[in-house]
Amino acid sequence: MEFTVTIIWFDEERLWCARCEDLKITLEYGSFDALLEQTKAAAYDMAELNLGYKGEIRLRYVIERSDVLAVS
Repeated sequence: MEFTVTIIWFDEERLWCARCEDLKITLEYGSFDALLEQTKAAAYDMAELNLGYKGEIRLRYVIERSDVLAVS
């Protein structure tokens, strides 16, 4: 089973956010590595809790970045 996780960097808040609609996951961390580790753990738990699925899952990451630029 494969799920897409969207990871977004919010520069103005210095924050990484992970979202997966299918698994109903939304996580926020200041560290990219911490976010990935917590996303993996949450994905397995939520697949079991929300979908009743046990077994191997694949996570596909889509990374976005949001910047705020001041033009003068």
